[in-house]
Amino acid sequence: FFGSHVHVTCDMASRKRTRDEDGVDGYAWEGEMERPWENIEEDDRGHLKTHKALQDRRHADAEDERVVRRGVIRYIYVVLDFSEGSQEKDVHPSRHALMLETLYDFIHDFFDQNPLSQMGLILTRDSAAEKLAPFLSDPAALQNIVEELYLGQGSGSPSIENTLRRAMSAYEDVPGYATRELLLLYNSLHSCDPGHVNEAIQECVKHRIQCSVIGIGAELHILRQLAKDTHGTYGVCVNEQHYRDLLLGHVTPSPSPAFAGQEDRAELILMGFPQRLRSRKTLCFCHRKEKRQ
Repeated sequence: FFGSHVHVTCDMASRKRTRDEDGVDGYAWEGEMERPWENIEEDDRGHLKTHKALQDRRHADAEDERVVRRGVIRYIYVVLDFSEGSQEKDVHPSRHALMLETLYDFIHDFFDQNPLSQMGLILTRDSAAEKLAPFLSDPAALQNIVEELYLGQGSGSPSIENTLRRAMSAYEDVPGYATRELLLLYNSLHSCDPGHVNEAIQECVKHRIQCSVIGIGAELHILRQLAKDTHGTYGVCVNEQHYRDLLLGHVTPSPSPAFAGQEDRAELILMGFPQRLRSRKTLCFCHRKEKRQ
């Protein structure tokens, strides 16, 4: 009798717990069981369809396994679109604020992962391009410049051609073993250029400058062509988190067009170290007299 009483009590407790949690009167094992095998679908050829996220992950893993050459010493210019389009508030809090906040974090992560690289800043507005900072290896100095831009206001139209020509003039002194990259943070749907943009794009291809673009709003054909011809990437964000993912994705160096066709060949960078040459007689700098070592 005692054992039967305990059995009944446990059953009632099980029924009560199930009713309180699920809102349905019944035993826990009487609920619906998940059947993931029923969601499997086949295509026209009888192959199993996989989830898009799984396909993207497999594609990313396959790209990482390829034999590619990535630049360790990177010289990158980040272009900020400070035109009237940066004042739009279709993203929170605005395109202007989102660009600067994400760029501030990007600078920190970039130099954390690429300590031998350098970065510069270019601003485009009023149909012109202005160099805010030359190539620097100090993240604090670049972040201070970004903080000062928070109080700025966008005006006029951006200029893709002037931006490319301004950047090309700065890459003349970059050594050949370093990669040349240009990252455009574009907020507009147009560009005001004094000449032919296609000629400037071809000059970037000639100088092996890899141009990538991150846009807000919609895709532009000329920017797509720029990224395609220079072996860069072009992404248009759908929300704030996607914008952050696109920008921070450039922390890792991408395969550079400067090393195209050289994936199987390794090259070493010639380094020089000072040597002390000893001789019998030296000139004392303090007393201007000869002395022996």
